Amino acid sequence: MCAQKYESIQPFDLKPLEIECSITCEIPDLDLFEISWHVPLINSIVKAEGQLPSTELHCFVYDSSGMIGHYEGLSTPMQHCDFKTKDSVVEVFFRWGRIPYTYYNKDSVEIMVSSLYMSPFNKTSYRGSEFESIHLSLYSTTYRKLTLLNDTNTVRISYGTYSRDRNDPIGHPYAHVDLGYSGVITFDRYYLSLRTGRIATGQKWINRKGIRKIVQKGDRYVLVSPSIKYVDKKNNQYSGAELVEARRIKLEKFDPNQFKKTDKENIPY
Repeated sequence: MCAQKYESIQPFDLKPLEIECSITCEIPDLDLFEISWHVPLINSIVKAEGQLPSTELHCFVYDSSGMIGHYEGLSTPMQHCDFKTKDSVVEVFFRWGRIPYTYYNKDSVEIMVSSLYMSPFNKTSYRGSEFESIHLSLYSTTYRKLTLLNDTNTVRISYGTYSRDRNDPIGHPYAHVDLGYSGVITFDRYYLSLRTGRIATGQKWINRKGIRKIVQKGDRYVLVSPSIKYVDKKNNQYSGAELVEARRIKLEKFDPNQFKKTDKENIPY
């Protein structure tokens, strides 16, 4: 049978996650705060005999000026990060991230690492799987219990060919993927085309170009954050919101390296 083409859009299957979160003021005169989080699910794995968690939460904190603090994993896992702000409310993103195996191997002991939530990472090993953002008050977030929900706007897009002319060991026919490619895109974030200079949401790029072209040319699309400041080659500064509103920039005026590559980064905004 001839190979058939396929295209798909699949959300990440992240289960709701219960956490406990606190924000404390470290140095009032400097507007320095710390956000910390406690994950009962991870702690229950730590207590289970012979198992250690394979993942941890990464955290990104934003105020009205942009990203002001983040934790993306260290050689020793942490559950807190500092930030400075004059705002009274911040927006916080959490996502799953892998704990480096070197952390567990440093003592050369035989251990068993839990496979908690490994499925989303196996699908796209270079991208974190995000939860929806939450808004937290700096002065009333103390041991607050929260439920993190899957961000269904961040999806895996795939295309390729498959055939049904193969049989399993028992003799039953099955669909075999002959050629497959995949990538990740967020429907409501803004992406800049490094070929045309146009800026549009992920959903609009899919509508215009189709899944196949977006996946094939994924390195040509970079994230534009409305809350981040960008600088052109003449040192003129623009907010991401201004670039988004303009819908297009002259590529020769900007250094493309200041935009986040979508095939390597998944920093929320």
